[in-house]
Amino acid sequence: MDTTNPITPAQDSSVLGAYHGSDLYYIFGGLSGTDRPWTVQDYAAADTMSSYVANFAATGNPNCQGHDSLPAWPALRTSKPVSMELGAAFEPIGAADSTARYAFLRDYLESQTTAY
Repeated sequence: MDTTNPITPAQDSSVLGAYHGSDLYYIFGGLSGTDRPWTVQDYAAADTMSSYVANFAATGNPNCQGHDSLPAWPALRTSKPVSMELGAAFEPIGAADSTARYAFLRDYLESQTTAY
């Protein structure tokens, strides 16, 4: 562990990969506050992710009206649940890959009392 730089959670950043909390640099747009070898794609992903967070904080909706470059984040539905892929691609993906898993997920979501 590199104890000389508290921003660096490991000494060899070339083999670090994704670690607990690494998503926070993307979500809050803090890539420049680290010593990682970020790419153009990393900065683009961080911009998209932080835009979703800012939109959600401001309006309760991660989508932004009139912002065509931001892929639409689908609303939560029990009829066809999807997750939002965030990273190499930004797109909705199926939340269950089989009928049994979909039924389990649907039953769970429908049992929740919080309105979305």
